[in-house]
Amino acid sequence: MEEFQTGEEASFLVDEVSSIIKEAIEGAIGGNAYQHSKVNQWTTSVVEQTLSQLTKLGKPFKYIVTCVIMQKNGAGLHTASSCFWDNSSDGNLHCEMGE
Repeated sequence: MEEFQTGEEASFLVDEVSSIIKEAIEGAIGGNAYQHSKVNQWTTSVVEQTLSQLTKLGKPFKYIVTCVIMQKNGAGLHTASSCFWDNSSDGNLHCEMGE
């Protein structure tokens, strides 16, 4: 019979997840300037690496990873989402990188 995880084993650790995301972004894009022809490749790499590393944590979560890469040219970006979860164990993280 499957045992349920409690405490820190089943909690969403923002710092750990943030580190995983930043490493995936750095690994995929590094210090490269925006290149429209590389956006699909970069996006795929960031999402796949992030999911791979999150899965290795062995936490009892389902993960949703989205990645938007856009040129910084003054244009706006509007997004919205809605979630229903258990505040004691679930969480979310919004990570922005860039200059």
